[in-house]
Amino acid sequence: MGVTVHWMDVGVDTGDIAAQAPVALEDGLSASRIRHRAAVTGARLLLDVCAEARAGNAQRIPQVEGSYQPAPSEDFAIPVTWTARRAFNFIRGVQAWGVRFTVQRAGAPLRLSSALAWTDDPAEPGSVVGKDGLVLVGMAEGTLIAESA
Repeated sequence: MGVTVHWMDVGVDTGDIAAQAPVALEDGLSASRIRHRAAVTGARLLLDVCAEARAGNAQRIPQVEGSYQPAPSEDFAIPVTWTARRAFNFIRGVQAWGVRFTVQRAGAPLRLSSALAWTDDPAEPGSVVGKDGLVLVGMAEGTLIAESA
C-alpha cells in the first residue's frame, strides 16, 4: 500500500503527483490501523512537499487517467483461488466498512462476517469445516479461519 500527495485541480484525485511513499502493512491490520498509518505517512509527505515547494524544488508528475477508485458499495466476492493469507488480510482490512463477504466455491457460496486467522495448512480449495459459527475454509494455499454470517 502507499500514500500519494498530489497537487489539487478541479477533478477528483486527478492533480499531478507531488510525492509518494509506501506504507508497510503486517498481517491482520484493521481498517482503522491502516488509515492511521496512511495518515501519518501522508502528513510526513505533505511536510516534505511543502518544504520542497518553498525551496522551488517541488516535483509534478502527471497521474495516469482513471486511477481514482471509489470505496466499494456492495458485497465482496472472495474466490477460493486466493491464498488464505490474502483472503484474511483483505477481510480484516475492509470489514469495518460493514460489507459482507462471500467465498465463491462450488455448490453454495459461503457468507463470512469476519476473518480470525489463517494457516499454511493445506486444504481442498472451497472445502468448509465448521461448528458454532467458526469455519475453516480451504483456499488455493492454506486455510482461512473465519466466522460465518
